[in-house]
Amino acid sequence: MNTAYEKLSKIEIEIEALEKKKNKLIDMRIEGSLDKETYQDKYNETIKNLDDKKRRNRNERYFSM
Repeated sequence: MNTAYEKLSKIEIEIEALEKKKNKLIDMRIEGSLDKETYQDKYNETIKNLDDKKRRNRNERYFSM
């Protein structure tokens, strides 16, 4: 069974991966590797996932106290 600490660590790793993905999308758009529509779709999806993970992270921290 996962402990609260293990859940937090997993969520934090997922957050870090999504932050890297967001930065890579920005770089690809700047370089012209992605058209505007594809960028917007992928960026919005990434931001939504990132917000969800951050909210889960806050909830896990709050309820693990």
